[in-house]
Amino acid sequence: MTESTALVLRELAAGDVARWNRFVEECPEATFFHRAEWQQVIRQAFGHPTWYWLAEDGVGRIRGVLPLARVRSRLFGDTLASIPFGVYGGPAADDDATRQFLEGTRATWGRDSASVRWSCAISSSATRTGQARTST
Repeated sequence: MTESTALVLRELAAGDVARWNRFVEECPEATFFHRAEWQQVIRQAFGHPTWYWLAEDGVGRIRGVLPLARVRSRLFGDTLASIPFGVYGGPAADDDATRQFLEGTRATWGRDSASVRWSCAISSSATRTGQARTST
């Protein structure tokens, strides 16, 4: 990658919400549940801590997003779930390299959670068609 395309992972900040949502609206892999406002719904309605990660290139352009929430359940254990209670989750990215970057940074997510799961992460070839893949 060149200087302008090297990716940096960081959490969503208040000043990023409009750019995050614009990325979600333009990214074919993203759904309504990837919108930044869903973070507040998960926190307030369900009380789950969240980490909303974005991958930026060297010029500050968002290339991918990954919303996560920590869900602790006696039935399902302690997990980080992308878009709990939503239809689709997982990373939404401009390209495979960014998606792999987001998926490959698991050590950063949620600090100490035992496992990570997607809520039917959408594959790039099955975007919005009802076909989905799961990833753990």
